Amino acid sequence: MNCHEARQHWMLYIDSEGDPELHFRISDHLAMCPDCAEWFAKRHRFEQAVAERLAASEPTAQLWDRVLGKAGVVQPAAGRRRWLAIGGVLAAAAAIVLAVLLFPKGQPHGSELAAIAADWHERWSQGAMRPDLVSQSDEQVDRYLKDHVPFRVHCPPRKDVNFAVAGAGVRTVKDQSAAYIVGNVDKAAITILVFARDSLDAFPLDRSHLAEGGGRHRCREKNYEMVSGITADNVVFVVGAAAPEVLEQVLNAYGSYHETEGA
Repeated sequence: MNCHEARQHWMLYIDSEGDPELHFRISDHLAMCPDCAEWFAKRHRFEQAVAERLAASEPTAQLWDRVLGKAGVVQPAAGRRRWLAIGGVLAAAAAIVLAVLLFPKGQPHGSELAAIAADWHERWSQGAMRPDLVSQSDEQVDRYLKDHVPFRVHCPPRKDVNFAVAGAGVRTVKDQSAAYIVGNVDKAAITILVFARDSLDAFPLDRSHLAEGGGRHRCREKNYEMVSGITADNVVFVVGAAAPEVLEQVLNAYGSYHETEGA
């Protein structure tokens, strides 16, 4: 998929619509194309900003004068009242439509990284992606990530939260290295996506969500629940078809094994 094709389908991608294969292809393109990843992020932020402004502001003659002026349209004074009436209806309708698109079923919408994490999880859970390392050994997964990731990554979650590891791997998103760990909790597939803590500078929307939530954020992407959080060394996303409380337990248990000296 090239840049033109990816951008042609940006609304389907941001709104989590369209067929899964399209999402997979766009996600792969965004992982390799920093320009498109930033382009998608800007449109996501723009939609959110428009929704907030429309929901918070009353249409006035001055407001529509500014809007029309920015658009290069000169509106005669006699027509302002008509534009104001029409504009009020359009603003209300647009606010409702954008609210439905951005916040489906009352769930907080995610972000660029949340969408990527959901796509990766879907590919693995449906058998379309094989982890770089397939292993049910916590020690093997831990050693593999320590050998292949250029930042500190902790061990898989403890078994006292019933997380059974199935593999791991490494990806790159907007020039940022990311580790992923896949496994199951009581037969529910779970994916853990791990970034270096300072990588949040490349993802301002995710940084904003986590800041607003005191370092934690919950959202829903596609049919999956997701929780994310900031730890001492990492930014961690946990996604799966499990209850948010289960994902929260996995996030809390991330890196909680005792690590040997020099590991």
